[in-house]
Amino acid sequence: MTNIIQIREHIQHDIFSSSELKSVLHSYPNVLDKIHRLVQRGDIISIRRGLYAFPDSMRKYPLDRCVVAGVLYGPSYVSLEYALSYHGLIPETVHTLTSVTRKRSRSFDTPLGHFSYVQNRSCNYPLGQMLVPSGDTFFCIATPEKALYDKLVSDNLSADNNVEAYLFDNLRVDKSGAKRFNKPLLRQLKRHSKGFQTKVLTYLEVL
Repeated sequence: MTNIIQIREHIQHDIFSSSELKSVLHSYPNVLDKIHRLVQRGDIISIRRGLYAFPDSMRKYPLDRCVVAGVLYGPSYVSLEYALSYHGLIPETVHTLTSVTRKRSRSFDTPLGHFSYVQNRSCNYPLGQMLVPSGDTFFCIATPEKALYDKLVSDNLSADNNVEAYLFDNLRVDKSGAKRFNKPLLRQLKRHSKGFQTKVLTYLEVL
């Protein structure tokens, strides 16, 4: 009989797929029933259909929700308010982790928290992404400039809005942090921007 200790020994990462689990449990006549019982006992956590994680006591590394986001629905990268908070550009703690994807927008309520995905198929999609090491893997997150750009795209405000009010009153962006933005990246993002997006990026270029 295969117990949870043996499963942990055979599966490398803390988050894993049903195919990985089935390969360890292949000797069982009813693998799906075995997986169901493992979930019911709390030996593994079902994030969504076909995707699982080990509980705290069995993990090799602390849970990183940014890693979960990339595995849960991808390809995608963490962005918008969550990334702005991650980079220390806004003061609020953001609980909903929002990512950007070329695929259709979706959201997931999981035992590990709420994850939201917004679609962006613009030419700017590949720009301003960075890989961050976490445990024995990596996650993809927007740079500060790209996170703000994605927020602009998501908000889709009219061009007559006030830039400073939006940045420093509404979003509460740290002005000293905004002054350190990568100017060449801002110019790249601006090439395929429009309206209020262009207005904000132009302002940040000369800040």
